[in-house]
Amino acid sequence: MRTSEFTMAMPGSPEKKRESLDAQKVLRQLAKELAPLGFRRTKPSFFTRPTELVVEFVHIHKYTFGPHFRIHFGVRVLNDTTNAVGLNGPSIDGVGDANASTYKALFTYGADAASMAASAELMARVVREQGEPWFASIRSTDALLNSPDRVLVPQAQDALRQAMAGNANPVAVGTSRRQLGLPPQP
Repeated sequence: MRTSEFTMAMPGSPEKKRESLDAQKVLRQLAKELAPLGFRRTKPSFFTRPTELVVEFVHIHKYTFGPHFRIHFGVRVLNDTTNAVGLNGPSIDGVGDANASTYKALFTYGADAASMAASAELMARVVREQGEPWFASIRSTDALLNSPDRVLVPQAQDALRQAMAGNANPVAVGTSRRQLGLPPQP
């Protein structure tokens, strides 16, 4: 589908409400597609995969201007005290050539089940082909702390080092889990 096939629905209009409902259908389908990778939908736009010290996540941003999504990858140090979950990994608006005139596919959906399924499948493919290698590249704490891309800000690096030393702050861990929609730690 091309972006030009869609008109912009006005906020509060029945079309905008339908677009939002359809977006949730796409995200429910995406949850099924990502489950085999170990991701669970824990918030409306977050799919998480917790590990002992960090949570790997996929965040899906729904654009307000139309039925389009952007994918963000990130990691959250559970011991981090930052008040917000940082989108600290790559983000992807679609696949294909970067040249807008030949862009193959935005993460776009229509009102029909086939286009919703195709959007979810395309996003899942991008998670498998681009997200998983990125997560694997920073999966070890050493790689995460020494990432040339500086995935973690200094505060998160310090929080990770503290947790690795056995000095995790239970309040910070609980807050991080709540921010990502995860249940309290047993």
